[in-house]
Amino acid sequence: RDITERMDAAEKVKDSNERLRFALEVSQMGAWDLDLLDHTAVRTLEHDQIFGYTKLAPKWSYEIFIEHVLPEDRERVAYNFNYAVENCVDWNFECRKRRIDGQVRWIWAVGRCISDAKGKARRMSGIVQDITERKIAEDALREAVKLKSSFTSMVSHELRIPLIVVSECIAQMLDGLLGNINEKQQQNLE
Repeated sequence: RDITERMDAAEKVKDSNERLRFALEVSQMGAWDLDLLDHTAVRTLEHDQIFGYTKLAPKWSYEIFIEHVLPEDRERVAYNFNYAVENCVDWNFECRKRRIDGQVRWIWAVGRCISDAKGKARRMSGIVQDITERKIAEDALREAVKLKSSFTSMVSHELRIPLIVVSECIAQMLDGLLGNINEKQQQNLE
């Protein structure tokens, strides 16, 4: 009976891991687990592929990760990581990183601290996703809004003088300065 229960439990764990693996694959996310004591990490192949590796890199650590982050984003990412570890809170960020092939891409990552009995962070587990296409779409949308605003401003400026002239003509007609107007013209002007 004990063996049957263990086999059932092992089968449930295996099924759960398969569902997780499928969810990560479909969502194009990589998973990682960082040991905060010895600075080693376990990750999925998808994680390393996001950083440009074709197979799992021989080793991974926070230090290797931070070297991939662009210098302009590195200080902010490091500060947020240290804050998350010191306060045992979630780490959630977007940044630019350089893949091993030199490509600069955007990533979004979330990490959750796992603490010991005293509340001190010992591990951080999380996910990472390449969000470059989303960032490109956001930039294109911002540019479209900027162009629309510029176009609206230009049209408004270009139509201002002709509309003032038309408005003045109408005002003069209403005041009778251009002669008498008939009832139909009056209705059209109103």
